Amino acid sequence: MIQVNLSTLKKPLDLANVGGFDLSKLNVKLVLLGIFMLYVPDFFFVDSFKAERDAADQQLVELNSQKMKLNKRVNALKEFDKQVQQLKRREQQLTDKLNVVKEIITKKKNPWSILVYVAKNIPPEIWLTEIGFSENKLTFKGLSLDYTNQGLFLENLKKSIFFEKNIIYSKTDTESLPPEMKNLAPFEITATITRFE
Repeated sequence: MIQVNLSTLKKPLDLANVGGFDLSKLNVKLVLLGIFMLYVPDFFFVDSFKAERDAADQQLVELNSQKMKLNKRVNALKEFDKQVQQLKRREQQLTDKLNVVKEIITKKKNPWSILVYVAKNIPPEIWLTEIGFSENKLTFKGLSLDYTNQGLFLENLKKSIFFEKNIIYSKTDTESLPPEMKNLAPFEITATITRFE
């Protein structure tokens, strides 16, 4: 009988061929030089760069400190800016109020100069019992000894620069007067004011 061995022959372990890479073709000197260049410079160069790195770290700390100071100043200036804005708003409000006051003063109607004119130009025989002022109308109620003095007073008012020329004159009823004044002539004059100066 013939025996046949079908198993494959065992090859000796080839250390020169690892993972399909032939180590025999590898230049050992270059590999060692590469490992040397990779790890050895750290021992020599790290100390020489440490001083520069420390100086850069110190400069970074100083810059961060300056940045914090500048941020504080910026925040302080923002508060100052808010105060300035509030003051500007307040100034605008005061300006608006001042304009309203000026407008009121310019529209204010003070009949002082008109009354001075009337006092200087009223005949001595006329007694004013009531003076009324509303809007642009000035009303005089009074008594006189006769109608001639009333006419003279009316003419003086028409000559004035303060009144329109069409002054309303009317005689009032004597029945409302007390008995001792029945011989006096009551009147009412209404004049439209054209200027207050």
